[in-house]
Amino acid sequence: MICLHSLIQLLNHPLPSKILGEDSLLSIELANVLHRLLLTRECTESQLAVMEVAQLLVTAHKNFIESERKKKLKEVAPANQEPKDPVNELASIGEGGESGVITPEKSVVFSVLEDCLCLIVRQLPQISPSLANNTGTVVQNSKDTKRLNENSASLITSALKVVVQLPSLCSYAASAGVAAVVLHITIGVLREIKSEHLDTLENFLNNILECLQDLCSNPMAKNVSCKNDWLNLLQSGLAHLTHFSKSNSNSDEADEIIAILSMSTYITSAPREVVCAQNLR
Repeated sequence: MICLHSLIQLLNHPLPSKILGEDSLLSIELANVLHRLLLTRECTESQLAVMEVAQLLVTAHKNFIESERKKKLKEVAPANQEPKDPVNELASIGEGGESGVITPEKSVVFSVLEDCLCLIVRQLPQISPSLANNTGTVVQNSKDTKRLNENSASLITSALKVVVQLPSLCSYAASAGVAAVVLHITIGVLREIKSEHLDTLENFLNNILECLQDLCSNPMAKNVSCKNDWLNLLQSGLAHLTHFSKSNSNSDEADEIIAILSMSTYITSAPREVVCAQNLR
């Protein structure tokens, strides 16, 4: 815990944060260390501290990418003038480059995503198809007995708040692919919130809906370079939510409220083209 708190203090300073944001290899190694800590530390306080470090790591890279885009715009545009084609000029900045291909072993996004998934699946193993069907897999609790409580809710929230920012670390071409994974995770968590959770975990539901809102309103969804990919994945996510709310015949009124809140957040946050698709009417 002392080391984690020291890292948090260190990365809150602009200079160490800048150094970390510029060094992908160092960031990947840090993410790998955080992953090992999540696997070996059961203490909620320790796991929350790990996610705080992960958040600072993501922030460092977001700041670096934003500075690189500003620098690129200054290079291609004369003073006090807008560049003629800013989308193409900035397309290669971020993980994935122009091709949109992310190599896992060289990716900060993949490493941080692995950390967040590790924490979420340890709390809700049933959202992972491989774990949900494998009774021999060792997880914190059996899928039959795992229930959300305040500790697990706070851990899941901390992980989702990190993972929802990962598309911002990607190039335009790679952003939609990462966003699809993030959307799948977020909807998977929403599906696990049941009526018995509402009295004690109302803030948890609000936090998850905020994560969904952040994802649906991501500026990448309006970027002409990747707009179609984002619209397709957001439409797919909305269709998934709609199908789940209709097919869950055992849902009670409170569960229906969760579904309605989820779709309402989706509809009010996503671009208009998402909800105007013919197959969703």
